[in-house]
Amino acid sequence: MERVDFVVFDQDGVLYDFDEPGRVEAYARLADRPSAEVEAAIWGSGFDEGADAGDPDTAEGHLAGFAERLGYPITMEEFFRIRRSMMRPRPQVLALANQVAENVDAAVLTNNGFLYKAGLETCAPEAIEIFGDNIHVSAEFFCKKPDPQVFRRICEHYGYPTHATLFIDDKLANVHGAQEAGLKSHLYEDPQSLKAILTRYKLLNT
Repeated sequence: MERVDFVVFDQDGVLYDFDEPGRVEAYARLADRPSAEVEAAIWGSGFDEGADAGDPDTAEGHLAGFAERLGYPITMEEFFRIRRSMMRPRPQVLALANQVAENVDAAVLTNNGFLYKAGLETCAPEAIEIFGDNIHVSAEFFCKKPDPQVFRRICEHYGYPTHATLFIDDKLANVHGAQEAGLKSHLYEDPQSLKAILTRYKLLNT
C-alpha cells in the first residue's frame, strides 16, 4: 500500500456539525428580514460562492459585500458570533485528527472566504489547537471544492505529491474532485469508518 504523508480534512460536516439553515435564520433575525430574502441575496446570488473562490479577496471586502446584501451593517464580531453558534465540535473526530497530526503533516481545507479565515480563533478554536496555522479557506487558493485545482494547490503549498495525500470530506462531489486531482480520498460518514481508513494508512498512534 502506498504511504500517506499528508492528510487534509474538511471542516463543516467532518470536524464540526454545522447548522446551515440556522445560520440563515440567525442573520435574518439580526437584519430583521425574511430568511428567504437573506438566503437569496447571499447564498442564492452567487456572492457566497464567489467569496469561497477568493472574490472579494480581503476579509474587509467580504464583510462589506455581505453587509450590503444582508441589508444590515453587520460587524465582524457579529458575523463570527453567529457562525460559531452554528458549529458543534465532534470530539471523536477531533481526537482522531489530533492523532493524525502527531504522525504526519495535516491541514484543514474548508469552502469559505477570507472573512471566515479572519475569525478562526473565535469560530474554530478546537481545530486551531490541533492544526495551528494549517487551517485554510478555499479563498486562499482562488478556487473552491470540488474543483480539482484547489486540491492540487494545497498539495503544492505544502510540497506533497497528490498521490501521497489523503483527503476527507462529507460531500461526494468534493471526494470526486480530489480523486480527479490524484489524491486518495475518503467520504466521511461516521467516526468508525474514518478510524478504519486512518488505521489502514497507519496514520494513528499504535
